[in-house]
Amino acid sequence: MAPSSIWGVIIATRLPWRISSRELAEMALLSMLGYGGGSTLLFLSLLYLPASLASMLLYTYPVMVALTEAVLFKQPLTKSKAAALLLACAGLVMVLGTNFQGINPQGTALALAAAVFYTAYLIYGKRVNSYHPPMVTTGYILAFAAAAYLGYAVLSGKFSLSFGPTAWYWIAGLGFFGTALAIFALFAGMKWLRPSQVSIISCIEPVFSVVCAALLFGEAILPLQMVGGVIVLAAIVIIQVEW
Repeated sequence: MAPSSIWGVIIATRLPWRISSRELAEMALLSMLGYGGGSTLLFLSLLYLPASLASMLLYTYPVMVALTEAVLFKQPLTKSKAAALLLACAGLVMVLGTNFQGINPQGTALALAAAVFYTAYLIYGKRVNSYHPPMVTTGYILAFAAAAYLGYAVLSGKFSLSFGPTAWYWIAGLGFFGTALAIFALFAGMKWLRPSQVSIISCIEPVFSVVCAALLFGEAILPLQMVGGVIVLAAIVIIQVEW
């Protein structure tokens, strides 16, 4: 569903989508890093860890991205970047909570491995995305991911379309807004922003998750979570200014 919506736009707007075999391999690798690796490892970690703890471990990737830029690409770890990283981490702890009960070594390793994959996804994605329109990059990534997951579902005997009408509405929304549009926005932003900036801005995702849970399901937002959300927003503002 997500790939079809993106490829529909690509064809309708006549974007240049033909790429070389080498570029196709790069797209496949990028898809593997983000979905085949990162997302799968995160979902596996949820078998052993509470969702809040898995998310906290995943969101160590902004620190990994900043350190990778500093070591491999000689991007200085400026005061504003360091301040933004500290604020983002502190804000996320407030939003997601600090309950470390039920910590599991295997789940911890899986969540941290997901963070490593997402770090590589952003660093490598910046390079690959520089050659193509963001819509085209998104289209290929989603196509490879869809093919991989469909193949796994069929081969494992878990493929099923027996969902009720309500479930299909949620699937359509997740496919378009949570997948196609979100990934396109990520790669569109990468045209102007460095991976470290993108990773820190991405920390707003758990804040939006809490707000959406309150609006859609009536879940309460704690005062500490509100403060944490404001701190994450402050980190996003600070990362835009170099000092």
